[in-house]
Amino acid sequence: MAEADTERRIKQMVAFIRQEARDKAEEIEVRAKEECNVEVMKMTDREKAKMREEFKQREKRIEIENKITKQKVLDGYRMELLKAEDSKKTELKEMTQKRFSGVTKNSGKYKEFLKQAMIQAFLLIWDEDEVTVSCRKQDQSVVKNLMQGALDEVKSRAQKECNTKLKMNATFNNKPVKCSGGVIVSARGGKDVCDNTLDARLNIVMRTELPMVRERLFGKGRLTTED
Repeated sequence: MAEADTERRIKQMVAFIRQEARDKAEEIEVRAKEECNVEVMKMTDREKAKMREEFKQREKRIEIENKITKQKVLDGYRMELLKAEDSKKTELKEMTQKRFSGVTKNSGKYKEFLKQAMIQAFLLIWDEDEVTVSCRKQDQSVVKNLMQGALDEVKSRAQKECNTKLKMNATFNNKPVKCSGGVIVSARGGKDVCDNTLDARLNIVMRTELPMVRERLFGKGRLTTED
């Protein structure tokens, strides 16, 4: 009886230990699964955050590349527009210069222009004692004949309007100037120059009236980086 009771107790203890082991194993398995799920979620969140950051960086790069591409296209259009503008401005300037020949053929008006051009130049540098007058080859005889009269008129105006007696002396330069017409008056060995040629006046007009010329030729629309 004692041996049977002992054996029964041993079996009960073994069964208890086995049950405890099974319960512990199940507990460890459940805890391991929970920890595994938590770690998987953490890894998933890290990968999601990493992918979001990579996507954001790619999106930013694409946006920058698109802006660069757009800017390159706009720059290309702008360069073509500027080339077209320069071409048209050059064409307009050449057309105007061709019409100068008609101006210079009108001897009466052109002679008056030459005289007034000298007077204006003398007045601009009237504090110089010695000045030199230059012009194109075909105008030399006319300018020589008009030079002293123009200088006398400037001196008379200086005396009358400013009570100043000018000592200016004008010398003609026989070296012809390459221009469409008009005169160049210089002093101090060419350090002071008053370019009163038709070409110089045209350049001034082209520069000051450029906005109006551009608008008439190309309209008001202009390419900008915001287009």
